[in-house]
Amino acid sequence: MMSSVTKLPDQNSRVGREPGTAVPRPATDGASGGGASGGSVVLRQARFTAAMISRLRRRLGLTQDGFADRYRIPRRLLQRWEAAELGPDGQALAYLRAIAREPAG
Repeated sequence: MMSSVTKLPDQNSRVGREPGTAVPRPATDGASGGGASGGSVVLRQARFTAAMISRLRRRLGLTQDGFADRYRIPRRLLQRWEAAELGPDGQALAYLRAIAREPAG
């Protein structure tokens, strides 16, 4: 009796893609402007990622405690957002976008 061997795809291949073909990657930043110049940060993605929240806070020169106090966000919630344990809901996303546009407002 002959045994059949099923060849499994390697972990880097995808169905319909030639082996060795580059995988398109989405933009990870989504923020432009701002920086040390003190300008506003314009966010182009619909969602804030944990890295984007942390980056926004650092661009404003604030610690987690300082950011939480200034914008009246519970410190533990901010920590969970930045650790990607929890994502901000719709209302929080709108608030974060407003902070990014007008940090002093």
